[in-house]
Amino acid sequence: LLLLKVLGVSDDRIVQLQNGDIFLSDVLAERIRDVMNNPEDTTQCAIVCQNIKQEGASYETLEPDKYLEHINGLKASGGRFADDVAPALNVEPETVREDGFAAFAAGIYARPFLRYFARSLDLAIYTLLLNSFCRLVLGFDPTSNSYTLVAWAYFVYIVMLAVEPVWIHLLGTTPGKWITGVRITDLNGEKLSWSAAYVRSFRLLRFGMGFMIPIYNIFRMIRSFSDCRYGRILPWDLGTSIDRPKWPSAARNIALIAALLLIGGLDKIGNLYLELPKNRGEITEQEFFDNCAHIVKYDSITFKDVPEYKVSTDIDGHVWKVSYEIEYTEEDKAEYIYKHYNEMLVAFLALAGAQKDFNPVVFEYGNVSKIISGNCFADYEYEFGGVKMTNEVTSTGYARNILADYLYRLPDGTPYFKQTFTVRIKN
Repeated sequence: LLLLKVLGVSDDRIVQLQNGDIFLSDVLAERIRDVMNNPEDTTQCAIVCQNIKQEGASYETLEPDKYLEHINGLKASGGRFADDVAPALNVEPETVREDGFAAFAAGIYARPFLRYFARSLDLAIYTLLLNSFCRLVLGFDPTSNSYTLVAWAYFVYIVMLAVEPVWIHLLGTTPGKWITGVRITDLNGEKLSWSAAYVRSFRLLRFGMGFMIPIYNIFRMIRSFSDCRYGRILPWDLGTSIDRPKWPSAARNIALIAALLLIGGLDKIGNLYLELPKNRGEITEQEFFDNCAHIVKYDSITFKDVPEYKVSTDIDGHVWKVSYEIEYTEEDKAEYIYKHYNEMLVAFLALAGAQKDFNPVVFEYGNVSKIISGNCFADYEYEFGGVKMTNEVTSTGYARNILADYLYRLPDGTPYFKQTFTVRIKN
């Protein structure tokens, strides 16, 4: 009881320990966090708490005399603590003797969720910048399909881990850490060297992210979360000092969430506007086909056969209607008829997106996509932004497979199928 009292453990926690309602390691982790959040509090108790945790002692096996002696040694600036901790921090014992608790616990910041979301903010910023570069300069969307999305995610991680050491070496922080009020230095309070900054990032990639290897990276993240939560020094924080945020926790959380939402919104809005056809307003037939080519390239759309659109223009040569027609007769001997979703969607976007009052932010892309995809073999009408979309279907001798969504020929009857999809400007 004397040792626990010296360590600042409350009476309620002591009762819980005696009743077996809580683990000693949890109580010690709680005490370490309290000390780190209250600089005026004593530091020796946190050092001893960490030693007890590392040795795996429980309430029943705790040897109080040894740790009380340790506390006396710390108060006298003895060398036992320095000799034990220095190898783990990769520094000389003299450094530990000079810095005391700071050398041991400076690299501990037991806020796993805040640290994770700070890194997520960094990742979101790099993703936004790289996505914008690809869309504006290279003219394609790297997130347009699942195959490129996976490779792109790995690439963004590599870029982030390559650039992060530059931020830390020059400024001691990154955008995400800056918003959360965290700054990284060496044990002397100086900025990390180039080599130390890159070693830190490599350790993060290895121990924190598991080299982004599926399944293994989840294990590493769970392990890192547990270590961080219970006040253990994370491998990439060894030999570094973490300046704690001065902001109130509520303000940090609000700022972080707001930044993540802002970046996510900017990326989404930027993608929507860049997906707009190049030619806007009243467009000619050639400009319509140029719009189709832009949408096909930007969204990585593929066709089995190049669609043959019928374009209608007014007396000034401006497109006012586009039609896409499919017809199968008995002579075609079509056993199966598949939906031509992409052909219809591209026609709609190329004409509707060209209208000056077309707003991609409020455009119901998901709804339009669902209407076209779910009703390829049915009649319907839909209007948006001054453009009307119509689908007319005539079918005999075919039945629809609901699950796979295609038509198959019936053994009896004369097969015939005709579909006319039309997009027109209302006025």
